[in-house]
Amino acid sequence: MSKIKLLYDVIMTMKDKESCSGNLKVVCSKDQVKIFGLDKEFEKNMADGRTKAKINLEVDCEGKKVKHESSTEFDGCCSPGSGHHGLMRHMIAHFHGRHSDQGGLEAWGDTKTCCGFKGKLSKLACMLSVLNSLYLLFKMADIKGIVLFIAALLIVREVMQVLFLLRLQKRVFKPIEDLKNGVEEIARGNYDVRVECNMRNEIGLLVASFNEMARKLGESERIKSEYEENRKTLVVNISHDLKTPITSLQGYVEAILRRRAAGKQG
Repeated sequence: MSKIKLLYDVIMTMKDKESCSGNLKVVCSKDQVKIFGLDKEFEKNMADGRTKAKINLEVDCEGKKVKHESSTEFDGCCSPGSGHHGLMRHMIAHFHGRHSDQGGLEAWGDTKTCCGFKGKLSKLACMLSVLNSLYLLFKMADIKGIVLFIAALLIVREVMQVLFLLRLQKRVFKPIEDLKNGVEEIARGNYDVRVECNMRNEIGLLVASFNEMARKLGESERIKSEYEENRKTLVVNISHDLKTPITSLQGYVEAILRRRAAGKQG
């Protein structure tokens, strides 16, 4: 409760003041060499809501130094050409490096071609500046505007997540489930099963290989069945061919034995 009360006292004290100012500094060094620096100063008039902001940005990208200085001023209203609109135009121009202020972004075209750690820092500098400008926007906006902005971001995130899951279900989960069912059918001896898939990625190649495997297994099983039928037919024919002379020989042997038995008795 003491922290909440302290925060409340700070807010009430700020309301009683005519102006409120602040300064944000970010410095990044590598091997004792400053490669990134961001200095953001702002001052807000608590009476009319007018805010002044000044951005100083320095980036050293592989020996190529980028210096950017800009100033902006806006009030708390949302009329065309001022307020949020002027700030948003400033943010967009700052992000794309298209300021027309004096001492604007120098050698920005060269930093686009920079790669590696320093090249990424040059892009991070602009992103931090945009986030800083958003911080000023929240400072001048009311609580309702902030809540609506956050709610809109959450809704967009949820919609994008649902769309991503639906696409993932269609392109990944469903083909894998069909493959699992196909493998179970082949294990039961059903070699006529086929899995449908129109994708041309790795999963599509896997499904095509599975269908080819099922086709070859079915063809092999059919050839095996034909061989078995031919073997049975051959055995039956050979048995029939051997049975006829054996029966005749058996009749002759029995007749001879009967004659010999009759001769002995006579």
